[in-house]
Amino acid sequence: MKIPVKRFAVFFILPLSFGLAFSAVGANAQSFLSSSMVNVSARASVNSTVNSFSSVSIANRNNNSDDDRDGAIHNQNNHDNQMNDRDESIRLQANDNLLRANELRVNEQMQMQDQRNNMGRDREDIDNDNHDNGNNRNDNDNENENGNMMIPPIAIVPRVPAPSSTAPGSFDGMVSLNFDDGNIDAFNNAVPIMQSDGLVGTFYVVTNRIGAQGFLSQDDLMTLQNAGDEIGAHSRSHPDLTTLSDAELQNEIAGSKADLAAIGINATTFAYPFGSFNAHVEQAVKNAGFIGARSTNDGTNTTASDPFALDRINMTDTTSLSQVESEIQGALANHEWIILVFHHVNNTDSGGPEVVSTSFFQNLADYLASQHVPIVTNAQGVALMTSAQ
Repeated sequence: MKIPVKRFAVFFILPLSFGLAFSAVGANAQSFLSSSMVNVSARASVNSTVNSFSSVSIANRNNNSDDDRDGAIHNQNNHDNQMNDRDESIRLQANDNLLRANELRVNEQMQMQDQRNNMGRDREDIDNDNHDNGNNRNDNDNENENGNMMIPPIAIVPRVPAPSSTAPGSFDGMVSLNFDDGNIDAFNNAVPIMQSDGLVGTFYVVTNRIGAQGFLSQDDLMTLQNAGDEIGAHSRSHPDLTTLSDAELQNEIAGSKADLAAIGINATTFAYPFGSFNAHVEQAVKNAGFIGARSTNDGTNTTASDPFALDRINMTDTTSLSQVESEIQGALANHEWIILVFHHVNNTDSGGPEVVSTSFFQNLADYLASQHVPIVTNAQGVALMTSAQ
């Protein structure tokens, strides 16, 4: 039976072609899926490897960071320990230096006390000048007219034994420390330094101000005298003596001496208020029984100087330590007597331009002590001056 060609093509060839086509598509699809699975697996493997590498890197970085931090802490601890060791060493050295300084100071004070104990209290040469004024006191007369206990004068003692050239009877380079007006800040601030360095001074007081606010009391004056300091007269009310009548002049000069004698102080030197004086005033001072007087004229003193017109160097808030040291060195080299005058010693600038700081005075006192500069009171200086004239 014959089958027509067209019908054969439709029923046999066409389905076969479609089957072959579908087989090819299926194969390609399967190949595509297999390839996709391979890519997905590879990508997952790569991601896993990257993640693993990242984890290792992060862990390594963390470990390195921990090691660096631990090392820094260790180094800081070592530095702190070294600093602590150094601070402790400095503290121990400072304590050792302080102990040595205190030991030296105690030894010096003991030596000074031995010198004072060995020196006599005889001031006959000075007292003899006061016979005509009734100012001599018998060593056994220890009570004044009011029945109060009298403390006899104590010999003036330099910090160190004076060289033979400055022994009584000769005149050589030396320094005096004067404190005018009897201001309490000099007692509170300068005196402890002087005691520590073994120095003595001369305190000129205005007798009407004794015990007043801001000024030395009677007890303060006796404390100074007992320590070897000199108490001098500076008038009763601090006037310009050149403007007074004879009666007023007598009252201010002789009256101030009598005021001090009434409390057990034999004042032998005088300081002119404002430094104002003339021949008439100078004679009144002599007549009152003083052995010398200090002016406010700048300069130093020699054996040719007038003991009733002593020069001085004034200490103010503009005075430098180097300037004072230069003045002292010049006086010592020229065998002169230099008198340094202070009014106020404090750290508050209370007292106007005539004030020096406590630290300035401390440095000056330390310089005088370290250089073993001969220190005398005005009474001792005048005695050496007149004996050499």
